[in-house]
Amino acid sequence: MKGIYRAIGIGILSLPLIFSGCKKEEKPGYVSAGGVSGFGMPVVAVGELTGDDNRDIVYAAREGVYLLENLGENKFSQPIKISEPKASGFGCPTVSVGDVTGDGLEDVVIGSKEGIFVLQNKGNKRFDY
Repeated sequence: MKGIYRAIGIGILSLPLIFSGCKKEEKPGYVSAGGVSGFGMPVVAVGELTGDDNRDIVYAAREGVYLLENLGENKFSQPIKISEPKASGFGCPTVSVGDVTGDGLEDVVIGSKEGIFVLQNKGNKRFDY
């Protein structure tokens, strides 16, 4: 799957992603989404995951779970792999963001054919099962 796709809108936010194998665009609001080759489209969620009060993007793909840190001014970091494929499984896993551990940090919850996994936010872009 090559080309530019628009991710499913979350609230009033719709995030355009450029999938691997495509020429990287230099337009604000577009990010290169690594690890999304293969079957299905990645599912994205938005949440404040890095402690800087900017809403970050997290997505699950067959190759793992990735974080796109919001750098401000409509720019995002390159994908940061926060989980191996164990939590993403085969096909199109679901992803959600919220503080499910009650520690004040937003965690990442992944649903896949393998089950439901909580990636607990430990701060400093570290997430543990």
